[in-house]
Amino acid sequence: MKTLNGIIDSILEGYKKDIQNIRKTVAGNPFLLIISTTDDEPSQRYIRNKIKKCEEYGIKAQTKYPKTLDELKWLISVANEDPEVSSIIIQYPMADYVENYQKIFDLINPEKDVDRLHSCFYYDKNKTNLPLTAEGMYDLLKNIYEKMDNKQNILFIGNGVTTNRRLFLKCFDEGFMNCHIINSKNNSRHLEMEIEWSDIVVAATGKGRYLYLKDKIFISPTICKLSNETLCNELLNPEDNITHNIIGKIGLLTTHNLIRRIYNDFASEIKK
Repeated sequence: MKTLNGIIDSILEGYKKDIQNIRKTVAGNPFLLIISTTDDEPSQRYIRNKIKKCEEYGIKAQTKYPKTLDELKWLISVANEDPEVSSIIIQYPMADYVENYQKIFDLINPEKDVDRLHSCFYYDKNKTNLPLTAEGMYDLLKNIYEKMDNKQNILFIGNGVTTNRRLFLKCFDEGFMNCHIINSKNNSRHLEMEIEWSDIVVAATGKGRYLYLKDKIFISPTICKLSNETLCNELLNPEDNITHNIIGKIGLLTTHNLIRRIYNDFASEIKK
């Protein structure tokens, strides 16, 4: 099987071709508004990457930082009504003053919700209505599956709103892999048993915890910082023979998928 890096590179090339093709069909420039409620460093890093990629592809992008719940709701309302704003992202996770994040996502006009986190998309079977990161990871898993001889067991660790929760439902619904999902409520022994059962582990926890993954295919959208300030996808057991180092690659899928979706949504609005 082609390496994970090679598979991701192939998917990225497909995304880039899609972007080039759709840009040829639309006039004008989309406008992405990112609303961030926290100064969390990983979130800010993701925002900087999104802004940089938007600038590269001719998309106007702006970030707003509301300090209160009322200000957050007001910004969403204004963006919903502003004809220049074509896409909205509420950066997740949110500040402590947000008690129910889904109620905030549901304030976004679904036609501008580029990350598809509004409740109306939750059971949508169209993969393009998965959250941005989840769709990129779905494309990766589908490519892995198509190159495998046998049906694989896939374990999702963590049920985060932007990744594993909806991704698990999509993969389970299609049935192309045997799927299990666990979270922090499961004890260590259960985790060990599930990892032993699995062929592929998709970890989206963001927590520093050793995972024993020898001879497993390991995929993670999460970047953790080690005590020595270096970055990794997860805190892997250093004794394991992990050869699938894809730090930053899932982020590339997400940012290019963001650009592709912004232009597709923009083109759809123009046709109306």
